[in-house]
Amino acid sequence: MTALLAGALTACAAASSPHSAKDPTARARLDYATGEIILPLDAYNVLDTWQDQNTTFRPQQIALGSCMSARGQAYSAAHITDNPDSSIGHRQYGLWDVASAKRYGYFPPASAIKAAIEQDDSTQGAGWHSAFDYCNTHLPPQIAHLMPSNTETTMSIVPRLATEAFNEASADPLWQKAREKWWSCLRAAGLDPQTGANEWSSRQAQQILTNVDSSGHVRDPENEIRVAFEEAQCNDQTQLSQTLGNLEAAYQQPLIDQNQAALNVAKALKQKRLRTAAEYIAQHG
Repeated sequence: MTALLAGALTACAAASSPHSAKDPTARARLDYATGEIILPLDAYNVLDTWQDQNTTFRPQQIALGSCMSARGQAYSAAHITDNPDSSIGHRQYGLWDVASAKRYGYFPPASAIKAAIEQDDSTQGAGWHSAFDYCNTHLPPQIAHLMPSNTETTMSIVPRLATEAFNEASADPLWQKAREKWWSCLRAAGLDPQTGANEWSSRQAQQILTNVDSSGHVRDPENEIRVAFEEAQCNDQTQLSQTLGNLEAAYQQPLIDQNQAALNVAKALKQKRLRTAAEYIAQHG
C-alpha cells in the first residue's frame, strides 16, 4: 500500500509540472551592439531581434515612399536606415549595458526613421497626413503579410512557450537570489531598489523619469546618466541579466525539444518572411 501511495504521489507531482525540465547548458547571448538579450526561442520569432525587425520593416518604408510619391508627397523615411544605437534593446532585467547607460542614460538616440516621419508630418500639411494614412492602409499584399498579426505575436506557440519558460524561471530560487544580489549592489551605490516582481529599477530612476518637461525631456539629465550608469554597473557586476537570461534559456530549451516539429513550422514562416522582405528590398530599395 505504501509503495502504491508513493507511486501515486510521484505520478501526481509529475503531472502537475510537465514542463519543469531544465537544461543547464542553455545560454542567453547579450548583444552589446543592439542591447538585446537573445534567448533560444528567438530563433523562431520573426520580430525578436533588431536586425529581423529592420529587415521586415524596411519594405514597408519603401512601399510607403512609392505610394506617397504617386500622390505628390515627400516621404523622407523611405531613404533612411536606422543605426543600432537607436535600439532600446531588451530591458526585462533592467539596464545592463554599462557603456550605453553611461552615454545615453535611459533613452538611446531617437530613431532616424521616426524623426523623419515626424518632420514630414509637421512640415508638409494636412495633405501629407491624409496621404500617409491612405498609403498605410493600402500596402502591397506581400508587404502587409510580412507583419505578424496580434494573435500570432501573443497566442501562437512561440509566445506561449516563452511565457511557460518565464514562469518556470521566475519561480526558480536562483531567480530571487540573483535579484537580491543586484539589490545589495544598488544599496551599496546609494540607490533604493524597487523590489516588486515586475520592477527592475531604483526609486531614484522612477523619480527621474517622471520629472520631465512639456516636451517629455528629463529635467535632470546629469542625474539620469548617473543613476542609469549605477544601475547598469550593478547589473553587470552581479551578472543579473546574464544569470536570469541563462535561467530562462535553461527552461526554454526543453520546451523547444518537446515542441520541435511545431516550432520548425514557425521557423520556416519566419525565414519565408525574411526572404520575401530581402527580395523586395533588393528589387525596390
